[in-house]
Amino acid sequence: MSATNFDPRNYLIYYEQAIQSKDFMNVFSEYLKERFGDEIIRFMRRVESYSKDYHDSDMHTFNQITSPTSPTLSVNTSTISTTNVNTKQQQRNERQLRRSLKHLVLKAKEIIDEFVELESNSELNLGATVQSKTLEKWDSILTLFNNYLKDSGRASEMIRHSGESDTLSSGSGKDLNNIQSPDTLTISSGSLSSSSTCSSGSASNSGSGGSGNFDSTPHDKSAQGMSILTTISYQLDPEDLFGQAMLMASVDLKMSHFQSFSKSEFLMKFLKEKGEKYTRTMGVDISKGYNVDLRFKPQDLRVPTITDDYIYFGLGLCEETPDWELVTKDSKLNYSVYTSKTSYLFDNSSKGMKLSKIVIDLEYPIEDLWAIFCHTENQMEFDSMCYKEHECHGYVPPNSDPKNPCPYGLQKISCNFDIKLPMAKKRHMKMVGTTIHDSGTDMIMIVKHACDYESSQSSADEFSKNSLPVDTLLSYYIMFRCGEFKNSTRLYHIMYTDLQLPLQEFTSGKLMTKRAKMLSQGMNKILENLTYRGKISVDTSCIIDQFGYSSAARDNMSVHQGRSWYNEWFEKKKGVLPESPESSTNTF
Repeated sequence: MSATNFDPRNYLIYYEQAIQSKDFMNVFSEYLKERFGDEIIRFMRRVESYSKDYHDSDMHTFNQITSPTSPTLSVNTSTISTTNVNTKQQQRNERQLRRSLKHLVLKAKEIIDEFVELESNSELNLGATVQSKTLEKWDSILTLFNNYLKDSGRASEMIRHSGESDTLSSGSGKDLNNIQSPDTLTISSGSLSSSSTCSSGSASNSGSGGSGNFDSTPHDKSAQGMSILTTISYQLDPEDLFGQAMLMASVDLKMSHFQSFSKSEFLMKFLKEKGEKYTRTMGVDISKGYNVDLRFKPQDLRVPTITDDYIYFGLGLCEETPDWELVTKDSKLNYSVYTSKTSYLFDNSSKGMKLSKIVIDLEYPIEDLWAIFCHTENQMEFDSMCYKEHECHGYVPPNSDPKNPCPYGLQKISCNFDIKLPMAKKRHMKMVGTTIHDSGTDMIMIVKHACDYESSQSSADEFSKNSLPVDTLLSYYIMFRCGEFKNSTRLYHIMYTDLQLPLQEFTSGKLMTKRAKMLSQGMNKILENLTYRGKISVDTSCIIDQFGYSSAARDNMSVHQGRSWYNEWFEKKKGVLPESPESSTNTF
């Protein structure tokens, strides 16, 4: 679609994808500020900033200190040893962690005071339960941190609770013994005759202050201080402290304001300026019906299942739409190669994904082409680039796996894809797929996508160790009966993947051209030999189908008897069914 014809009103915008865009959220914030108030977005941004600081802070020091092998403190065993420990290093670690936590405490306090506290300037509608629980957690954290500062002789650094006076004495603030928390950390010292328990409810023996609450030696003081800071650091985790509040704010934003904004002229003007490419990162075109302009998340292409959307999507890619660019065409071998820069992933980071389509016209009936696909040795010959090195990991009938129910029979296959470049590693593809025979159009589709599943093959590691894994892949072979007398076949081979090629814009087209030539020559050669130049049909009595194409097609026909996915897709697209072709009498 050209820029002049692009109409953002044709797009259904998805909330989960849209809020990931900084530009979108800026416009959303302006819209809310003018009409309702932008407190929710400001709160979400502040929490995101806090979360970033939490994960970017000196937590690596904390992790080192509290690791099971650390001589300073082992959280797993909750035991602090006083032997063979560098006390000065431990004190430096404590100072570093204290500074990091103080920054986080102050930042969290700003968020609490502005958005969560009762009758605060920008108090959010979080619900009484979430609001009270968040405030309880915060009260526990601040009390624990202040008592730590007081007991370590830093009363002047104590941070006041909301509503307290600006000046805090060493005796002010809430006492630790009044705070209850399930999180405890048991600490024992070689110099102590008994252990003491440190938690948000009992980090010090009393709230009266003074260094007397810590053991007398510098090492023991630092060790007990570290145990308290350890507890605080866990409690400051943004997911634990603000997780429920963020969820409530997000639900409120989506249900109360997003729907009106997504249809507003405010947003339409913004999307028109940003263009179609940007809009497609967060929405789908519904002007031709639902389930036509499909989009995937990368994780969708790794789940061990096949759904109707995969089938509809493949049918849509067969169409001659303006976004397909012709790379090359060979009239002698009857193939064409196309590429498209259209993105079908809701993921801005997947910039290496390339969509390619090979179209091959074969002067043989669809039954014969199907037969050579089903015989694995034939496919290894005409597609040596992909299946010369392969492993079969079994076949799962429709709806037979309670852990991963799938309405289609699943083929499990892995292969090493040879990209045919000097000194380049092969690409390891581990896939699930299925095969359908469309009752209405005599269409056959083989669809596969990348999926990491457990394999019983003992040689799996050896098979893939010298190759690069392909994490995201969607692949189709789609066959349509065609020709004046319906004795020819048009084959579509579509790949949507990131092969991590060098100079990808240039090499991906070259690779697919080479692949198209290989497939066309290989298929024609095999079909010519097996049919005696078209005089007989391919003999199917000796077929060995290791990949399970025939099993999947047979089981799917049984489960989905009489179903035409093509007619369903066409109806979703146009709202009108095409004239139904005569059903095939052939058995696949």
